[in-house]
Amino acid sequence: MGYNGKYGEWRGLASGPSGHRRFANGGEVFEEQSAIIGDNSQHHEFVINPYDVTAYPLLAKAMDTTMRAQPVSTQAANNCEDDNADIDRKLEMVIDLLGSINNKDFAPEINIAKASSNLNQQNRRNTDIYAYQRGDRQ
Repeated sequence: MGYNGKYGEWRGLASGPSGHRRFANGGEVFEEQSAIIGDNSQHHEFVINPYDVTAYPLLAKAMDTTMRAQPVSTQAANNCEDDNADIDRKLEMVIDLLGSINNKDFAPEINIAKASSNLNQQNRRNTDIYAYQRGDRQ
């Protein structure tokens, strides 16, 4: 029995849940409380404390049970295949790009004679400008 404030009347036993919290559909607990666990007689349930060393084994068992009870849908599998196809396409592009530069010779080649000639010409110009600025040349 309980008071229904919306209608301003007392109701009988069908007034809604009362008593301990039920977890047939799962849930989270943030503070100490009494709860009814295992109230779904057709399926077993898992209670996992993430701070306890039993968390990982129980999570693995719960995941296995969940995967058996709720197999991956075809739509989810198709989305995964689409993602893989996109990744495969991009990977092929990278492989093609790497293949196109594979036989290139990236070793630098320096023509010493040409480089020294250009440097000598630049040095001669700099020397002439410096001499002109000092007044040595007109």
